[in-house]
Amino acid sequence: MDVDPNLSHHHTFAYEGIGFPFWILLDLMSFTERFRQDAYDKLDVIGIDEAQFSGDLYEFCCKEADDDGKIVIVAVIDAQTSLESLKQVAM
Repeated sequence: MDVDPNLSHHHTFAYEGIGFPFWILLDLMSFTERFRQDAYDKLDVIGIDEAQFSGDLYEFCCKEADDDGKIVIVAVIDAQTSLESLKQVAM
């Protein structure tokens, strides 16, 4: 099995060798529980990859962007290979 050389167990790495922490979350709304309030307040940008697997994507993005003023960058596919729309993304 090939492993992406840009991933570790807790960081993803840019080609320049700069690491960024990440978590695998089953529930995006639990994101803020990972931080102390002062650390969360310092966040400007939140990135979400494979967002089509998140059932609470819309609610999370609304809370983070609208309520908390964060920039939310989402990487997502909007349909399955059968071209059936993914409802949580099509909103």
